[in-house]
Parts: sequence; C-alpha cells; structure tokens
Amino acid sequence: MIPIRPWQLLLLSLLALGTVIPLGGRALDLALHGRTDLAIGSGAAPRAPLAPHPPVQTDLAGAEPIQHDGYQLQPVALFEIEALVLSRNVQRWPFADAGRDLAPLDLALGWGLMSVPAEVGRLRVWQLGRFAYWRVRDDAPFDLAAASVSATNVHLIPATPEIRRALMRAREGDLIRLEGRLVDASHPELGRWRTSRVRTDTGDGACEILLVEQVRLRPGRPG
Repeated sequence: MIPIRPWQLLLLSLLALGTVIPLGGRALDLALHGRTDLAIGSGAAPRAPLAPHPPVQTDLAGAEPIQHDGYQLQPVALFEIEALVLSRNVQRWPFADAGRDLAPLDLALGWGLMSVPAEVGRLRVWQLGRFAYWRVRDDAPFDLAAASVSATNVHLIPATPEIRRALMRAREGDLIRLEGRLVDASHPELGRWRTSRVRTDTGDGACEILLVEQVRLRPGRPG
C-alpha cells in the first residue's frame, strides 16, 4: 500500500463524518473535503441503467513487468469498463499520498444499479484520500447489496500524456469507457501497491489500479 503520512491520517479522521457504508475500497459516505453532490438531470430521472454491463476482466499469466515513472508495474489482467462517473478526485495537497505521481486521479465509477439516474440521484457521492463515499439521501429502501457490487473506486495510471489529459476532463455525470491493464505497482522506496482483482472485496486494498491505455468520454449529465 502506498504510505500515508500520520498527519494525513489525523486530518482524514477529523474530516470524516457519519457512518461509512463500504463498497470495497470504494467506500461510500459523508465527508467534508472533496464532497460532490451528484445531481443527474432534472424532473423524473430515467430508471434504466446508463451503463448496464459490469467490467470485463481477462486474467494474465506471466506478463512482462512494465517500467513506468520509476515504478515497476506487474500486469495481472486485461480490464475494460464502461461506467457512469459518480465522483472524481485529483490527488492534491494535503490529501495526496506518495503515489500521486503514478496515479494522479481516482474515479468512482458505477454500472448496473449504480448507473441508474433515478437511483444515483438519491445518493451523495464523493471521495476523500484514496477512498470514495456515499450516503442515501432519503429513507426509501435502497438495495445496498446490489450497490456494493455495482460500483468501484479506480486509481488511474495514464499510459501517455494524451490519456492523462483526456482523463482529467472526466466529470461527475459523464459516461466513460476505459481499457487497459490492472497492475500491481512497486517502488524501491515506497513499497508495493496491489490492485483488487475482484468486484466483491471490501475495505483497504479493494480498489482497482488501472494502467489506462484507451479512454472514451461522453460528457454530460444525463437525464
């Protein structure tokens, strides 16, 4: 895991409010810094998913490591995802960790239930540090089990400067398609950062680390 300074942990603790509902390393609940209230459209929101399909992952065996900006990246799987951008977090001081040069942007992404405007519009979604958080705005029933396997927080490693610029244009409410490789990252001074390999894990280490090699963005707040 990329280390976080002790004072950053204290600051995160002071800023965190509410009860966290974990969605893998994709946590979802209320915090002050980096909060984004996701509002999709107006009036009656559509009830069909904008991104109906889950990510596609193809495991790799024996892939050659990649040297990237002082890190060694070990590819573990091919990965494709088309999803709704629920929240974005550019790694900036004082919340940026030592991995900000490698993965400068995290996106909280939803598909299936978590890409249905009528459902997502009931949520507050935002990010803090390397985690994403959400809270249901109302008391109506919400399928937490389905939500927990329909969203993720992805640490994005741009393969090229052009891809970095494209990723930085992503905003809440956009549809985005990403293709690349899930990687474990290691650095001689910073240790190892291990990617999630499944969509059902929770807690620290449950985020995907994606070397992004293709990106397609459809801007706009649907609805």
